[in-house]
Amino acid sequence: MKLSKIHITLLFFVSFSFIIQGQTNNALKTFVADTSLRHAQISFTIRDVASNSAVISYNSQKSCTPASVTKLITTATALEILGPEYRFKTILETDGYVDPEGTLQGNLYITGNGDPTLGSKYFKDTIFIQTWISQLKEKGIRNIYGNIMADASLYDQQPVPVLWLREDLGNYYGAGVFPVAVFDNTTLISLKSKQSGSKPEIIKTFPDVGYFYENNLSVISCKKDNICVLGEPYNTQRTLQGTVRENQNIINVKGDISNPPLFLAQYFGEKLKEAGISINGQAEVSYTKPQEKRFIIYTHQSPPLSEIIKVTNVFSNNNFAEHLLKHLSLQKDSTANFDSALKLVRDFWMEKGIDVSGLFMYDGSGLSPKNAICADFITDILAYMKQKSSYVTTFYASLPIAGKNGTVEFFLKDTSLSGKVHVKSGSFRNVQCYAGYISKNNKEYVFCIMINNFIGERKKVVQLVEQLLNNFGE
Repeated sequence: MKLSKIHITLLFFVSFSFIIQGQTNNALKTFVADTSLRHAQISFTIRDVASNSAVISYNSQKSCTPASVTKLITTATALEILGPEYRFKTILETDGYVDPEGTLQGNLYITGNGDPTLGSKYFKDTIFIQTWISQLKEKGIRNIYGNIMADASLYDQQPVPVLWLREDLGNYYGAGVFPVAVFDNTTLISLKSKQSGSKPEIIKTFPDVGYFYENNLSVISCKKDNICVLGEPYNTQRTLQGTVRENQNIINVKGDISNPPLFLAQYFGEKLKEAGISINGQAEVSYTKPQEKRFIIYTHQSPPLSEIIKVTNVFSNNNFAEHLLKHLSLQKDSTANFDSALKLVRDFWMEKGIDVSGLFMYDGSGLSPKNAICADFITDILAYMKQKSSYVTTFYASLPIAGKNGTVEFFLKDTSLSGKVHVKSGSFRNVQCYAGYISKNNKEYVFCIMINNFIGERKKVVQLVEQLLNNFGE
């Protein structure tokens, strides 16, 4: 049977496209053939931003555990909905009045709006308490005849996503989400160790949250400490598990603050007394929406969202990410909750025309191992933010730069791509992921690669990814 000129022409172009694809895929073939990945699940794609076409892909619609790459979804959604200038507010207010003697006749409220940056080390916010005290004194308040109340009614009382692992709760990276947060919801526990076979001593904690620590740590001859802090939200007991090096004068480990609203009310009360303001009451938390009329004394504002999402992505801050996610549910609900927030994220991107069928998202940070997302979905969001978002510059600037800073300071370092890849990394046990933007050969690409269940050393897998990104298109 003879072929028409049209058929011959089509056959030529189809054959040519396969040749080009085959050449491009040499880097990918080398990658997937490595023995470290023989049991792995991989979802990978690189797309040309200008043409919005895939240059190279492998199981790009297969959903894999993304780890902290999830933060790209959370921060992009928060930026699109709230805008880069959005600021969280924490309000000092009262249900009483100041009498002529300077006594506040009524309760003093710390009303939270979900600000994760209050007292944060990332913003060097060290004097907020002094500012609050100065504001009270300016209003003539010398005594408080009432309680110091933390109003936590804006969020529900489920501070952590339900599918987080118990082994993560109690650690700083598994801290809960509260409308009143402080000091990154983190406490620093300092230890001192002696000879092998002994038990390390707890020297101090900062801030001093007054918890009981069950010390199950052991001192052994080793090169690296392996310490886990265990405990539930609201509980004042924490358990220290694991091993530490011998003969160390100081070993620091970070745990969570289990009830930040209560702690801040107590802490503020102590600082008020130190400043000479007496209190005839106690520190309490209110979870009930206010019915009484209140009068604002002072409004504390967070840094703008543009700066918050940069910290979230550059330092892979779980607590910031979860606060951003939960806060989004207030677009539709009067009380913030995770379920509504997760539905809002899904609906938002579906309305933008993005296929969400490969999105299985259960938190905002990626800490849950139940999260599963496909590479196509991630790159769809990255492409949208690059091509259609009004806040593309802010989002792009929020990502760490490979070989330069953040969690990717050493990724692609000393390669031709160092400084040319804005990328979010994600990792935990047997999971290694990257997603972001690549500038290469005078073109810009979006990419996502997720690797689950690799074997061998993580360092080897990272090197394989570096080789793949450096060699594609060559």
